[in-house]
Amino acid sequence: MFKFFQICNPKRSFSLKLLGYIIFLVSIVIFSVAYYSFQQVRQIYSNIFYQKGTSIAQNLAFSSELGVLSGNKEFLDKPFGSLLQFQDIVYLAVYTIEGTPIRIENNSENMSSDLIVLDYKIREEASKNKIFVRSEESKGISDFVAPVYTKSLMSGFEEDEEFNSENTPKEVIGFTRVVISHELMETEQANIISNFLWIFIVIFILATITAILFSRIVTKSLAQLSEGATKIQKGELDYKIPINSCDEIGQLAEQFNLMTGSLKNTISEKDSFANELKELNVNLESKVQERTREMQEANKKLNDAVRSIADKNVNLLKVQEELEAKNNKIEQVLVNLQNAQVQLVQAEKMSALGKLVAGIAHEINTPMGAINSNTDIASKSIAKINALVEEVNGSIEDPIQKKLKKFLSILTDSNKVSTTACERIVSLIKNLKNFARLDQAELQKVNLIDGIESTLTLVYHETKNKVQFEKDYQEIPLIECHPNQLNQVFMNIIVNSTQAIEGKGVIKIKTYEKDNFVFIELEDSGKGIKPENLSRIFDPGFTTKGVGVGTGLGLSICHNIIKNHKGDISVQSEVGKGSKFIVKLPIKSTLVEV
Repeated sequence: MFKFFQICNPKRSFSLKLLGYIIFLVSIVIFSVAYYSFQQVRQIYSNIFYQKGTSIAQNLAFSSELGVLSGNKEFLDKPFGSLLQFQDIVYLAVYTIEGTPIRIENNSENMSSDLIVLDYKIREEASKNKIFVRSEESKGISDFVAPVYTKSLMSGFEEDEEFNSENTPKEVIGFTRVVISHELMETEQANIISNFLWIFIVIFILATITAILFSRIVTKSLAQLSEGATKIQKGELDYKIPINSCDEIGQLAEQFNLMTGSLKNTISEKDSFANELKELNVNLESKVQERTREMQEANKKLNDAVRSIADKNVNLLKVQEELEAKNNKIEQVLVNLQNAQVQLVQAEKMSALGKLVAGIAHEINTPMGAINSNTDIASKSIAKINALVEEVNGSIEDPIQKKLKKFLSILTDSNKVSTTACERIVSLIKNLKNFARLDQAELQKVNLIDGIESTLTLVYHETKNKVQFEKDYQEIPLIECHPNQLNQVFMNIIVNSTQAIEGKGVIKIKTYEKDNFVFIELEDSGKGIKPENLSRIFDPGFTTKGVGVGTGLGLSICHNIIKNHKGDISVQSEVGKGSKFIVKLPIKSTLVEV
């Protein structure tokens, strides 16, 4: 008990810790080496066991060829007799190709009866891989099945090197089964592991003894250092720690002695400096007061200067803010003026276009009325002539009658073409008048689908060989708007989409109603808009086109027209896939008629 308290004494704590660390590290190393060694032993024995079982099964298969071919058990006596001498072989069997046993030898009473018949899957895997291995740890056995090959089809050529090569095709005629017990292998493993364990225990004991001796040597030197530090703490600066070795601890003791000498000199210098400091303190107070007065005066001057600079900075900031506000107002006025100028120019264009369209429509409608009347009269006359020809059928010679019918057919077809052309001209004039309405200052209730169709008629020449239109017109109500302005918006978007399509493409137009708003979606399969340009697409003056390309009506004006109708216009785009413009307009307008 006394020795135990001696070991647990705080003065011995470092020794105990050092000893504990060394023993812990040694234990970790020994345990790791032991664990690795045990695993290696198991792996080696497992490999040996596998190679042994495989070799026995394949050798038995090689020796059983004649017995399997003849079906005679006596030809299997020799290979069976040599293998049954092994204590760990508990089951031997030879089967036909169908899995029927030819001969079975069972050295164990605990073997299962399911080994008598060889399963089809086992035969298939053994034939494919040349060996089948199955380990049953619960029973302590491993089952090895090997195919029996024959070379009898080529008898007389056994000495031929080409026949004995690995690439020579062989025929499977049966199977051998060898069941080996794990008991002998596990006993040998246990003996070797036991020997290793005793070796590691002896190594651990020797390492522990070595650690104890090393700990005592180290702590003895450290005890001398501790004793020297205690005496120096008490003021015995002349004490020298004995140096008994040239290792790191000896060097530490030497440095400790040098430190003690330096400390003694430092204390002497400190006492001398303290005496000088006392003399300086006598005049220090007056000097401090004088310096304090000088600093206060300097601080006062500095504060005055800072206040003056701050006042000037405040005035400068106010002037700068006023200038920035005025600049912003001027920029906004310029933008508004530019927009107003563009809108005025566009309004003049549309007014002139409306007058021109009205005049052209009037001039065309007058002769078109006569043409329509004549085509109608011609249709009726041709019908009457056809009736007369049918009445006089047989009175006129057959060749003449055939020619009359041919000419009447030509006249009928020509008259239909003329009628269709007249209808096309009338439709075009109607769409032109719908697009460029002279009553643009008045609010009207219109169906936007009619305006879209009028716009498509006007851009037909530009889009006919390039764009296929896909229309999804859902029923929408009439809305109050300036129709000519909205027609301009639709034309600008459609023309821009057409110009964005390289080669041939598609423009999808969709209309629908939702939450008291009418929506018009125009989606193209063009090259799309770059992400950095999406936020600027409706800015005044922004364009990515060359000079002279476009309709002259920018997206900025389109944006203003939609905003004036209390609506909204937005764009979604992906480079390489196309863009979609979404126009949202209220069904009931809040615009004031001008």
